[in-house]
This record gives sequence, C-alpha cells and structure tokens, in this order.
Amino acid sequence: VKDYQGAIEDYTKAIELNPKKSKAFNNRGLAKNYLGDYEGAIADLTKAIELNPSDAMHYSNRGIVKRASGNYEGAIEDYTKAIKTNPKYHDAYYNRGALRGEHFEDYRGAIADFTKAIEFKPNLSIAYDLRAQYKIQVKDYYGAIEDYTKAIERDPLNPKLLHNRGSAKQDYNDHENAIRDFNRAIDLEKDSSILYHYYNNLAWSKYKIGKYKDALLDINQSIILNNEYSNAFDTRGHIKYELKDFEGACADMKKSISLGGDFSKEWLNQRGELCK
Repeated sequence: VKDYQGAIEDYTKAIELNPKKSKAFNNRGLAKNYLGDYEGAIADLTKAIELNPSDAMHYSNRGIVKRASGNYEGAIEDYTKAIKTNPKYHDAYYNRGALRGEHFEDYRGAIADFTKAIEFKPNLSIAYDLRAQYKIQVKDYYGAIEDYTKAIERDPLNPKLLHNRGSAKQDYNDHENAIRDFNRAIDLEKDSSILYHYYNNLAWSKYKIGKYKDALLDINQSIILNNEYSNAFDTRGHIKYELKDFEGACADMKKSISLGGDFSKEWLNQRGELCK
C-alpha cells in the first residue's frame, strides 16, 4: 500500500512498547527515508545500531539513506562497516559496488564488490548486469558478455538484458550475434518509449556488416519512434553514404549536429566539399 506515514505511526507504537527493539527503529528509519526525512531516518538507524551493533543490515540501511541524501562518502563507510560486521552480507557488497561505480567511477572496485555479492548470492541477476556494465567501462567486453549471459539465464525474458548483451557484442565486434540479441529484445520489450534506442543499435550492427538496406529500414523505424535522437540521424547518415545517397547523408549529419550530436561534426568536416 505504501502508507509510509501509517507505518511510521505503527513502528512508533512498537517502540513505545519495547524501546530496545532495534528492528522497529530500523524499519521506522526506512519508512522515513521513503518520505524524504533523511535526518530522522539516520537518527533511527543510528539508534538501531546502538541497540544491536552486530546486525549488518542496520549499517547497510543507514548507508542507503546516506546515499539518498547525497552523503556518498558516509554511505561507503556504512556499507564497509556492514561488511566488517558480516563478511558474507551480499546486500552491502552490492550497494557499495553500485555506489562505487555510479558516483566514484571506481569501476574495478565496483566489479570486485559485485563479485563478492554474487559469491554469496549466485542468483542475483542484477549484480551480473551491473558487473557487466562496469566491465564494459574497463573494456572487458568478453567478460561483460559472459555476465549478461548469466543474468539472462536467471531472467530470460528481460529485454533490457538482451539489449545490453547485444551492445556488449557490438563493442566486441560480434555484430551477427548482436543482431540476434537486439531482435529478441525488440520482440520482448513492452516499453515502446525506449524501442528507438534498440532499433538504432540494431541498424548500426547491420551497417557494420554491410547490410545497408536492412539497416536503413531499422534506422527509419528508430527515427519514427523518436525524431529528436541525434544518434539515429548520425547512424542514418553513415548508412545513406554507403548507399551513395550523399545529399541525404549530409542532411542527416547536419540534423544530428543540430540535435547536439557532436560526434557527427568530424564526419562532416572530413567531407566538407561533399556537403556544401
């Protein structure tokens, strides 16, 4: 029901009946967090830790609140305390890894944390997904593909995982298999608002293996779905150039630049005479 205010009132009553119950402070703190009362949430979770310092969950949850409030260093400290309290607590490794990767760009540290999270909870598909994303950041494309495959084994109908594995295969220059993943992702994706991105990547892989006419059909679909996506106009410009439609290629590259696609400028600069 997500009645967080009601939950706070109930936990307050539970605390009045038993002021030494750490879980009541823990749960009230989480409810306050959902309402944006970070100061109150941290106070409750600090009290939970004071009452039961051997429960790693309390440290990890306080870390979640600190992250939500923008105190990233404090969150890392709490996740680390949780791990020291319970070295097998997978949630703390997962949370610390996510924060290391997203806010500190410590990709190798994030990979190490997700590896530990997976060690203690092997079916945690989201940990494989995120570890794969950070392996791509360190250019370990093959390792990323392996991780996405493991995530897909645990969640086979997840189109985003299939799309992400396709993107990793694309980075690995395995375009034939990338195309299979993109097609499957498109078949499964129910969120039409992001399909333009899938079609763009599908078109790019087809372009890379010389299937220009097929690629043009896909990139046209991407632009129909989102005509303000600069990458799609850049992709179509490349495709039209290979199909000898030089006027159309130049027009698309100029359109890409007008939408903020700075990557199209180099292409246009190299073909200045062609695109006058």
